[in-house]
Amino acid sequence: MCDEIEINFKGKNFNLKTNNPNLPNDESNLCYQAYIEMKKAFPEIKAVSINLIKNIPIGSGLGGGSSNCASVMIGLCKLFNLKKDLNLLKKISSSLGSDVSFFLNGGTQFGKGFGEDLEKISLPKIEHILIIIPEINISTSWAFKNLKNSLFQESTKSKFNDIHRLKFSLKSMQKFFENDFESLVFRTYPKIGELKRKLLECGANYASLSGSGSTVFGIFNDFDSAVRAEKNFYQFKTHLVRPIKNRKII
Repeated sequence: MCDEIEINFKGKNFNLKTNNPNLPNDESNLCYQAYIEMKKAFPEIKAVSINLIKNIPIGSGLGGGSSNCASVMIGLCKLFNLKKDLNLLKKISSSLGSDVSFFLNGGTQFGKGFGEDLEKISLPKIEHILIIIPEINISTSWAFKNLKNSLFQESTKSKFNDIHRLKFSLKSMQKFFENDFESLVFRTYPKIGELKRKLLECGANYASLSGSGSTVFGIFNDFDSAVRAEKNFYQFKTHLVRPIKNRKII
């Protein structure tokens, strides 16, 4: 389950096209912004044509826009043989979005600050992930605005790094690690909260809201368990996926 991006040399003008009519292809698109900011930092970049094939649903909390943005940056580095200065790329990506820097290296990372201070970490092995996407589009800006207004000081301290350090299992993580957006999103959209509860009932070792939603995912030990669980969500759009192997990108 991934988007596809093709970057090719083009005449005198930059061009961005996409297969999704609901996705803008102007300056408001993160891929467009990535090209503009990269060209400012690397004047040797020439005009290109970017073809974005969207498979990750828009507004689903799966990081599609941010990963596309980072992928364009990486693609331009490869296409024009640019010096891969990770600190410079992180600086550029931070100006485009808080979680863009994460996708420059991928894998599992612990983020601090505004998301640009990243540390590689390990979690219990993840085999199969059942992704459920309800037909609810949650505005990220709405979610962040309302989350900021509702958080108490004591709840802002992340427990994620403690879980990593203590090497908890996925089932233990369910007790100690929760997406802060869940209380807001589940209260506003109870049906999304019901999806998480049902995933756990169907045998998921861990279930959570993805980002600010509306996607909910469950992690399963084996393929058969995940397939059986998927049958309980036939009325929703679902994807049964496995993580790609961690690899150095930049």
